[in-house]
Amino acid sequence: MIAIIIATIAGVCATTQASVNAETRRLIKSPYLSAAFNFVFSIIVLLPLILLIDHNLHIPFAEISRYPLWIWLGGCCGPFVIMTSVHSVPAIGSARHMMLACTAQILGGLIIDQFGLLGSQQIPMTLARFIGAALVLGGIVAVSIEKGGTSDEESIEKSMKARRGLPIAVFFILSLINGTAAAVQVAANGTLNTVVDNALKTALISMCIGLTVTCLIMAVLSIVRSPDAIFEEGTKFNIVKPNRFMAYGGTLAVVVVGGNTVAANVLGTGLVNILNLAGMMAMSLFVDAIGLLGIAKKPVTILKLVGMGMIIAGAAIISLM
Repeated sequence: MIAIIIATIAGVCATTQASVNAETRRLIKSPYLSAAFNFVFSIIVLLPLILLIDHNLHIPFAEISRYPLWIWLGGCCGPFVIMTSVHSVPAIGSARHMMLACTAQILGGLIIDQFGLLGSQQIPMTLARFIGAALVLGGIVAVSIEKGGTSDEESIEKSMKARRGLPIAVFFILSLINGTAAAVQVAANGTLNTVVDNALKTALISMCIGLTVTCLIMAVLSIVRSPDAIFEEGTKFNIVKPNRFMAYGGTLAVVVVGGNTVAANVLGTGLVNILNLAGMMAMSLFVDAIGLLGIAKKPVTILKLVGMGMIIAGAAIISLM
């Protein structure tokens, strides 16, 4: 029961983190620097916590090295989740992106469980798990539906500009990669945690890898194109000053990664992903209702409440049967 609560809270924090990171990106005009600062502040939060609780920063690299290279995938997936959403959301819209990413995350998690991939425990697909997953997917569609989104001329114009001549299928694929990467991150970090035997140190490793990958991406963009390439189109390279949103995002990232790492070893990747999504959707409705961090308020409709009920019912079926 505790693991179920932890995984759901991680989902709630993931939605809040997305809103905080969006505000950071708005302020500094760079999705790449926004991601980098998120990892930096996560590390700043983790180091004193580990020293306070464990009194050391020892990480058993010798034991980790005995595993295949995929054990490091958890940290690599973080930047991919951020980068794919940065490019796909403006091109196809947040509702489409969310539905595709969530579908890939759920199916990816269930496939990982079915075959015991990435060192996760093997949990065979049953009729109950299939029905539960179908309910969750249906609920996600209901919660994600936005009225009038596809007919708005301004939105279509922005979408065409964001595609830069690329076919829309490319951005559908990016959204699917986004969800798959999220599922892989949960599984890989869960296995890494069994080796390290410390959720905070596992999260620290994941954040350090994520920061390294993000910095490499920025370095390549700066060399191949120009330093301006790491900023949004039309924005010139400038010195960025830290702000409180960066610290908030880093703290929430620790809860998300650490919580999922702990829960995955108990519940399996598939159920953790579904509980994450239940928490994410519930928090999304709350964010829409109050307009958190300046986000425009949206009415919580009956359809969205029904969708949320389907998500909760699907999660309950999978966890209890």
